Amino acid sequence: MLLAHNCNLNIQDNQGKTALMIAIVKGYVNMVDVLLAHNCNLNIQDNNGMTALMIAADNGYLNIVDSLIVAPNNIFFNVNLDEQKNKYNGQTALMYAAEKGYLNVVNVLLSHHCNLNLQNDNGWNALMIAADNGYLNIVDALLAYNCNLDLQDNQGSTALMIAADSGYLNIVNALLARNCMLNVQNLYNETALMYAAIGGHKNVVETLIHYRADLYLQNNVGDTALVLAKNHDEIVAIIENQLRRNRNWNRCKGLMLAMASSNRINAALTTSSEKVLCDVFLVKHIMRLYSQ
Repeated sequence: MLLAHNCNLNIQDNQGKTALMIAIVKGYVNMVDVLLAHNCNLNIQDNNGMTALMIAADNGYLNIVDSLIVAPNNIFFNVNLDEQKNKYNGQTALMYAAEKGYLNVVNVLLSHHCNLNLQNDNGWNALMIAADNGYLNIVDALLAYNCNLDLQDNQGSTALMIAADSGYLNIVNALLARNCMLNVQNLYNETALMYAAIGGHKNVVETLIHYRADLYLQNNVGDTALVLAKNHDEIVAIIENQLRRNRNWNRCKGLMLAMASSNRINAALTTSSEKVLCDVFLVKHIMRLYSQ
């Protein structure tokens, strides 16, 4: 009856939600279809910056997502839904679906050619979000649509670094199989190998080394993956064994000897006890390796 009298469908409550948004939150598919037939505004954001499509994607409501995408007045389908980004964090509907693990929703959005490389305010895209949450199936879906593997967030990290940091070997393998950049360094000059070494993720370290991760790269304070693995004996042994086999062993010895020069040791002695222990660890392994 209200619709027959041309009531304003776009009025927002004290949370900024329209009638369409409320119907979506409650999962009322039939009501959503009725409201869509009366040309309600799909681009309004509530007080949290969420549009109707974002709310549907965030709740995993596949049928509602599909209805919103094909609605006649949907600016995403007819013009460019990629302009629908949360005004507070830059998230898109695809990112919300990827974060929650809703593969079917992700596939619907991808099939309608959404921009899968958009980044939120932290520089994360859907691939990074899926990698961070360990959703291999969503990572695979995004890879199938040729997403950019090597985008970097605001800290310079890639999806590979994020997966390596969490120890998600299956996702690391999926990214490496697609020839992602292996030795990218972030703003702190950290690499995927360093993250895996710090986290004690043995299988990830082995995989990265198998794909020829650079063992000689140093972070901002001059530490290599070997140094950063100091709390994980198995990983230390893996890296040492690879260094022994490395054809460029002379480069390795030269670099480590330079790192263990008197200037570095003297500097370490004036810093924190943790730094001293780090350098002592390094010197011990330099001497062991150099004597062989």
